[in-house]
Amino acid sequence: MALARPMRWEGDLRRDRCSCAAHLIFRARRVDLATAVASAAVPRYVRSMDKELSHKVCRLIAGLVVSDDDLDSSEDAFIDRMLLKFGIPQDERDTIFPIVDKTEAKSAMQDLPADVQQEAVKLLLEAAVADGKVVTEERAYLHAVAEAIGISAGAMNQKIDDALAKRG
Repeated sequence: MALARPMRWEGDLRRDRCSCAAHLIFRARRVDLATAVASAAVPRYVRSMDKELSHKVCRLIAGLVVSDDDLDSSEDAFIDRMLLKFGIPQDERDTIFPIVDKTEAKSAMQDLPADVQQEAVKLLLEAAVADGKVVTEERAYLHAVAEAIGISAGAMNQKIDDALAKRG
C-alpha cells in the first residue's frame, strides 16, 4: 500500500489542484502569489478580454437576468459570481448598467468576437437557469442572441433543456 504524499504548504496556500495552477502562473509570469491565485481562478477567456469587452458581456447577462422583471436571489448571486469572475469589484456593480433588452442584446452579440460569443452563450444559459426555470421573457432573450450569431431556435431550445437538466 502506497503512502499518500503529505500536502505541502506555501504560506497560507495549500498545494492542491487550484493552487498548482496558481504556482504555475506565479512561476511563469513572475507575479506575486496573490495575483497568481486570482489569475488561476479566472477562466482564460475572461483574462483575454479587455475591460470594455468584459462589461459588454456582463451587460448582456444582466439584461437576461432582469428580462422577466424579477431578480430572484439565486439570479442576484449569479450576478455577484459573474462580476467576481470578470474581475469587476462589487462597488463597481453599477458599471454594468445600462442593462440591454433583447433587441439591443442581439446587436451587441453580433459585435462580439466569435470566441467571446460562444462563451457569452454559455454564461447566458447559466444565468437563465440560475433560478431553476427559464421563463418566456428569458427564452425570448436567448432566442434573440442565438439568432444574432446563427444558432437556430431548435438548437437554442436544446441548449436550454440541457442547461436545465444539468442544473438538476
